[in-house]
Amino acid sequence: MFRGIVAEMRADAEALTARKISEPSREHPLHLVIIDEGAPLMAYWPRGIRDKLRKVIVEIQEPTKDIFSMRDLFPERIGLRLPTESHTEAALVDNAVRYGALCHQIPVSLPGVGYQVLVDDDTSTFSVSRNRAGHVTDGDLDDLVEYVAVRRLELETTTTNTEAKEAA
Repeated sequence: MFRGIVAEMRADAEALTARKISEPSREHPLHLVIIDEGAPLMAYWPRGIRDKLRKVIVEIQEPTKDIFSMRDLFPERIGLRLPTESHTEAALVDNAVRYGALCHQIPVSLPGVGYQVLVDDDTSTFSVSRNRAGHVTDGDLDDLVEYVAVRRLELETTTTNTEAKEAA
């Protein structure tokens, strides 16, 4: 499956480069690969395959002691709301709470808030960044679809009226 996705992505990248297009479109969509509960897969795949998947999003639902040995396979680590300090440290890094990662204190009322471990490659020191991803509800998406449909109709009407005036 991954080889097929990679081949498709490379073909799209070549086409976009040739046309100097930098935005995704229907013809050349953005490919996003997310693996849910990816820790077991990462544990058993050979290192060569794991290294090829560095740009894939791998999610882990329950960081436990089993994850400690795998956690360092992930170059980017983000923890969302977690139940305990030990889960925070299991997901991110030892002493993550001391560095400021308070995943276990994120309230339910703040969906999308998380902490990211930042590693300074030169000094091998850790820091933590608090981030918030946008939270889009189904209602928000419904509103967007309606808005676009209305604007599209307005644009089509305006274009048709302009073309009719120019033809006259």
